[in-house]
Amino acid sequence: YDKKKKDGEIVDEEPPEEPYYPIFFIPVDSSAARFKEKLAKCGGQAVMFDTEVDTLNSVLSQEWGGLGYSIILRKSAHNEPIEYDRKNEGDEIPRPVLALVISGTPGAVTRLIPNSEDGLFSRIAFYTYEVDPVFDPETFDHERWKEKEDKCLKLGDQLMKMYRYLKNLGSSGNRIVFYWEKEHKDKLMKIFKGWLNQHKAIVGKQGSKILLRLALMATRIATILTVVRMFEKNKDRKSVV
Repeated sequence: YDKKKKDGEIVDEEPPEEPYYPIFFIPVDSSAARFKEKLAKCGGQAVMFDTEVDTLNSVLSQEWGGLGYSIILRKSAHNEPIEYDRKNEGDEIPRPVLALVISGTPGAVTRLIPNSEDGLFSRIAFYTYEVDPVFDPETFDHERWKEKEDKCLKLGDQLMKMYRYLKNLGSSGNRIVFYWEKEHKDKLMKIFKGWLNQHKAIVGKQGSKILLRLALMATRIATILTVVRMFEKNKDRKSVV
């Protein structure tokens, strides 16, 4: 179009709509407006990955990120609709499915979520660990690192097969339904009721809502593990679990 216009072949014709190239990974370092735009254009399904929590801290501290960015993350955690209408654009994401994977030090996480009243606190699963610093004599061994790289590529290929299967399953109208067996349900109810009573005694009713979201998070983790096991055992994956 630009070439034809430059050569005088186009006079009053409207420019064509710019093609959109679908993406799956959205950079953490994005404005709230750009974040919503990209999430909408990729069908509401995306992954955000960063090795530094401070990348997100920086975005949330900016005027173009801030509260609007945090709201998107909180709504996406519960697959709640995201609607927006601006001067030049507007769209709706009816059911956002967003995975946020980010790492950092405890101090960086505290800067991200300064207290338990912050809405992000109860919507993020934290995984922490400590190791004794040991200098590995094989640190400079090329073959050792090549083995690790090959293992990661193999796991990535397996994950891609699982993703394609689940995507095709949904497209064909089938689905996998997860539910707790009575034995597990009763055990979880006992555990979470105990935690809830303890939490109310310490932080009051308002902070106790965190426990309710943790129960939802436990169910989501169990669902993922169930699908992985089904895939590994090559069971009839069209059945209800």
